[in-house]
Amino acid sequence: VKKHPRKAFIHFEGKTYSYEEVDKESNKAGLKEGDTVALFLGNEPRFVWTWLGLAKLGCPAALLNFNIRSKSLLHCFSCCGANVLIAAA
Repeated sequence: VKKHPRKAFIHFEGKTYSYEEVDKESNKAGLKEGDTVALFLGNEPRFVWTWLGLAKLGCPAALLNFNIRSKSLLHCFSCCGANVLIAAA
């Protein structure tokens, strides 16, 4: 980020995100160190900066399969030890 803040980091659906933009967005995941967070997100830039934000905070991410629903999803969430779920709309 410091060496190439404006260099392209992600290209998604016709939009380019720089290292600086991704760094800024990833800083918005405000949790405390050690919190396990379940991520239920599709393949999109928001997943990347959320995951990076969690890593910066020392928060393990439990990556839930975005294709599961209902009982399977509830089972995965209850087994992963997370007390926070971040999901796509």
